[in-house]
Amino acid sequence: MLSKYAEDLIFSKNVKVKKKFSNRELKLYNYFSYKTGGFFPDNIIVMNNFIFYFINPKYYFLLSENIHGIRKDFNKNKVLFIRNEEKLIKLLFSFFPDTYIHDVHIKWMESKKNERESLEGILISISFLSYEDRGIAIGRKGNYINTVNQLFRDYVYVQNEEFPIRIECDLEYL
Repeated sequence: MLSKYAEDLIFSKNVKVKKKFSNRELKLYNYFSYKTGGFFPDNIIVMNNFIFYFINPKYYFLLSENIHGIRKDFNKNKVLFIRNEEKLIKLLFSFFPDTYIHDVHIKWMESKKNERESLEGILISISFLSYEDRGIAIGRKGNYINTVNQLFRDYVYVQNEEFPIRIECDLEYL
């Protein structure tokens, strides 16, 4: 576990979500504009039966009214609106909007190679108070948290960090 100061430094890092659009994502981009009356998402990522629309935080609540209509059009895919935040901690919270997050901690992932310990990455541990919230965050058979981890590994870039970020969900007892 890191000191509070070190955690604050990492959580306040700037992040960017970058991905080149595929043909399907370009179609979804135009579809989103059509359904929302001319608004365009900042980014779209389709991954493992999830469609992530990254939306400018200024328009998030205005556009979130349209999510039910868009979800009805995609029966086999889970559609999510994510606030495209610039800070790591805010982006993390936007991936879990329907849950109560009690606490967030950072741990270093270390590996032992050739008798030497080396830093392998950053593990962000999100704590929930109920099994229900933790279950929502993990998803059925772990699909959602695995998809979020894959998304962070492949498309989320943290300023001045070369280590991968992994997210885990745990239960905290009071």
